[in-house]
Amino acid sequence: MSDDAKWIINDANLTNSGANNGPWNRHDIRFYNAVELNNVTSDKAIALLNDGELNNVTITEETGAYGLWITAEGQQVDINGLNITATNSGRGIAIKDQYEKAPACVTLNVENAKFTTAEKAAILVTSTKGAVINWGAGNNIKGVAADPINAEWVDED
Repeated sequence: MSDDAKWIINDANLTNSGANNGPWNRHDIRFYNAVELNNVTSDKAIALLNDGELNNVTITEETGAYGLWITAEGQQVDINGLNITATNSGRGIAIKDQYEKAPACVTLNVENAKFTTAEKAAILVTSTKGAVINWGAGNNIKGVAADPINAEWVDED
């Protein structure tokens, strides 16, 4: 498949039968190319290594660290209608450069998202290049576990 290809998945249920018996991300559903997901449910975490557009997506992650992992490669991810439930362990969205040799700033646009998480964060950014997060209308973080250690809000610094 070409590096410039884009996956478009409509009205689908995604799963990965791989057991989480090794590295934390062994059972993620990973997209190396750009992806557009419309009316999709997944019972495993989704990982994006390229541009993404998520419309009416539901992710239920019961064992992993995050519902949506965005590798910090400078991509843009647009979300309109996302429901992440990570109640046993995990956070909502992570933007990280943990496995990226040349990280770049990610742009994340979020509207109409609902987060239910057990571990403190709707969106966690640990990339050294940061992220631009545009927090739009209709987002709900009432189901996010409180964080007694880290700040709830982070300013530009």
